[in-house]
Amino acid sequence: ELIGANIISPNAVGSGAVAASASNSFGAGLVPEYTLNILQQIRTQEAAKAGLMAAIYTKDAMRLTIIGQVAGSYFTLISQDYQLQVQNQLVTDLGKQLELAQSQYKLGYISLLNVQNIEQQYYTAKSQVPVIQNNIVQSVNALRVLTNQNPGDIARSNNFESLNIESIIPGGLPSDVLKSRPDIMQAEEQLKQANANIGVATSSFFPTLNLTSPIGSSVDDLTKLFSGGTDFWQKQIQATMPILNLSIYGQIKSARGAYYNAYYNYINTVRNAFAQVDNSLAAHDQLTLSYNMRQQQYSSAKLGYELGNQRYIQGADSYAVMLNYKVTLDNANLAVVNAKSQQLQSIVNLYQNLAGGYKVNNTMKPNKFGDAHDS
Repeated sequence: ELIGANIISPNAVGSGAVAASASNSFGAGLVPEYTLNILQQIRTQEAAKAGLMAAIYTKDAMRLTIIGQVAGSYFTLISQDYQLQVQNQLVTDLGKQLELAQSQYKLGYISLLNVQNIEQQYYTAKSQVPVIQNNIVQSVNALRVLTNQNPGDIARSNNFESLNIESIIPGGLPSDVLKSRPDIMQAEEQLKQANANIGVATSSFFPTLNLTSPIGSSVDDLTKLFSGGTDFWQKQIQATMPILNLSIYGQIKSARGAYYNAYYNYINTVRNAFAQVDNSLAAHDQLTLSYNMRQQQYSSAKLGYELGNQRYIQGADSYAVMLNYKVTLDNANLAVVNAKSQQLQSIVNLYQNLAGGYKVNNTMKPNKFGDAHDS
């Protein structure tokens, strides 16, 4: 009606000739120039908004990375603290063994070869102490840098030995949680930016399944997504790939290529997200199995030491035999520390692949540095 009002004067209504002329004029200007400009402005605004959101998701991806690095570094630090404690205990017990062996050698009870064997174990264990201490310094400094602080110490309140790592991975986790991954949201915005007028049903690229079993372990359905002949995303590309006719608005052919590039990038991003979660869950399952075995080894060594110590007190076994049990227990404890540390890192890696936690206290406001930069 607005277009007609601009073409037909009020006095001309009712005149057949004028009406026909008006009709021809309207047909010739069916899509007026100013309408094209408005559409272009809308498209430009949508593309700009998509570009802004893509930049925001880049920031979120960096935030998620830093959170993972802080968590992983902290777990590494408290594991190193406990490792140093156990290593010092091993050095102390081997030192007692060496002192006893040297006394027995002087009395002619054992050979020099036995003394040298214990001596090698002692100095090998002792040489690890400064290495662990240096690793602790580096972990502390890394955490200070990650938390925007100068080199110094880091307060540690968690006890690594009593840290519970069971039931941390939620069971029955739906695949929709991956839609909050910054890389997926960024790829989606880039797809919108490539062609703001095209609507894509991105939900079709997300399989509806559980990522974890009821007890928080991996599921077979996740692995089957990548099986040859049944590849989910290969089928989705063939079924949902849109056929564009961008030339209707006069866009050059490169725009079509840019859109298709963004389209495939989006699908590959989603596919890689599922693959990373699958790998992380598999690693966590295997490291959990390894940790449980190390725990059984430690429990057996602990029982052996308790029985050996009791026999020593009763006079059934020598002090040297009891010390052997104690050294075995120390080495088993070190193996548990290493296995638990690896399992904690796998949990951090899995949560990072699931994009967990980065939205907490997430803000667009710049941080204050407390100096001239704030003004």
